[in-house]
Amino acid sequence: MSEKTHYIITFREPGEERATRLSVQIVEDSPLGPAFLTVSGFLFGHGSRTLVDPVEEALQRRFEGVVRLHLQLYNVVSIEEVGDGNPGLSTDVDRSKVIPLQPPPGG
Repeated sequence: MSEKTHYIITFREPGEERATRLSVQIVEDSPLGPAFLTVSGFLFGHGSRTLVDPVEEALQRRFEGVVRLHLQLYNVVSIEEVGDGNPGLSTDVDRSKVIPLQPPPGG
């Protein structure tokens, strides 16, 4: 893969213990509202071509045919910008009033 900018999104899916990591080309506001963001342009196979990664292959099968993924901000753990010439991430929606929900104590 070239040094083109892309994003690594780490998020938790409801009911899943582990966090999921996806490499995508585009992160933008979601039309579903300010508590969501949209990721698209999924990138798979950017690691070594000689090694088989069963986790990445499972993700590729799961997201096959998915054009855009809308994620709740509450489920996003991190967004990493990777590559040179990075324009940065910007949003059109003011999220200053979005209140993060805390899990109940002991939950």
